[in-house]
Amino acid sequence: MVSIIIGIIIIIILSAISTIFSNSRIKGYIGEKTITNILGKTLHGQKYIINDLLFIDKSGHSCQIDHICINKHGIWVIETKNFGGKIFGSKYQKEWVQKFPHSKKNNNFYNPILQNKTHILRLSEYLNICDIFVNIVVFTNRADISKISVPNVINPSKLKAVLCQSTGKNLSLNEMEHYYNKLLDLKNKKQITKDKHIKNINEIQFKISNNICPRCGGKLIVRNGRNGNFYGCSNYPKCKFTKNIKD
Repeated sequence: MVSIIIGIIIIIILSAISTIFSNSRIKGYIGEKTITNILGKTLHGQKYIINDLLFIDKSGHSCQIDHICINKHGIWVIETKNFGGKIFGSKYQKEWVQKFPHSKKNNNFYNPILQNKTHILRLSEYLNICDIFVNIVVFTNRADISKISVPNVINPSKLKAVLCQSTGKNLSLNEMEHYYNKLLDLKNKKQITKDKHIKNINEIQFKISNNICPRCGGKLIVRNGRNGNFYGCSNYPKCKFTKNIKD
């Protein structure tokens, strides 16, 4: 009888663990924690680290940036993806694909390079600078990115080496500290909670799925381009939001 009870308890615990670790938020946290440990702490005069920067931009949109590293080579904006399987995609392709060897079902996800490009744009607006940012995407959880031939899409083992590479930029000590202090001040303002940010993302996804432009609220209508049909905002050219037409 005791062994049966113990067995039931073990099953319940394992089930709970499985549920927790299947949650995308938990997986994301694990991936971000991995990169946080690799980046280490701020070393004044050498590198300045900010993790999990959450803020509201000038347009009122919430933005979450996983990691920022500032050194003499520039401001490195790092997007973390805690994915497994094999990843397929190109620099300008709107959606990338995650495939698993024993599954016929693929997982499509928004191009993280483009996602991080938006983050960089919002940082550029806040800091009132441009051309000193470097876009980096790090796939953790043993993702196979051998089919990705995009610069600075890497596994964690290459992150430290990449951050030491020359970019043609040269920030002074005063510039590094100035940008770090401004971003640290932004982080400390705590303009929005993570739960509210996630709610905002869900609302944006709902709008897109219902052909409503998430930027201006216009209607997404079918347009024809050189690569075929796509959804474009009815307020074009004022708003240039687009969405792929899935088969």
